[in-house]
Amino acid sequence: LVGQHTGRSPLEVCPVTRNWTMHATWQLAHPFGGKGIWNTPGGDFARSGCVTGNQKGRGVTFDVTRWYIDYARARRENLGLLLKSDSPVRIAGELDGEGAPRLFFEKFVSP
Repeated sequence: LVGQHTGRSPLEVCPVTRNWTMHATWQLAHPFGGKGIWNTPGGDFARSGCVTGNQKGRGVTFDVTRWYIDYARARRENLGLLLKSDSPVRIAGELDGEGAPRLFFEKFVSP
């Protein structure tokens, strides 16, 4: 993830634990019919699975190996990752050639 973060608290990514739609809002995972209320406003996530980011120049990196092993691989569940911060974050869009978010994969070695 590449972006600007000037806050004192670290950025974290956390595994989302509730299914949601692309129409989700701060209050609702499923805004249709009012039945999809998040348990935690902004999204339900596993605090124990949160990973703190490491600042590298203008970018921030996250090691999401445990998420891949515990959620995507073992549970066959990928509900996404939530970016958590106590201060404002600016994330460049994909048309920003230099600052757009990027995913880089390193060789995975099974524990």
